[in-house]
Order: sequence, then structure tokens, then C-alpha cells
Amino acid sequence: MELIEKAFGCTRFVYNYFLN
Repeated sequence: MELIEKAFGCTRFVYNYFLN
């Protein structure tokens, strides 16, 4: 579960970076 949470957080960070 932790790994999935970390992966999701990383993807969210990249997504936010692309949005900005």
C-alpha cells in the first residue's frame, strides 16, 4: 500500500508540474 501511495504522489507531482 505504501508503494502505491508513493507512486501516486510522484505521478501527482509530475502532473502538477505539467499543469504549471
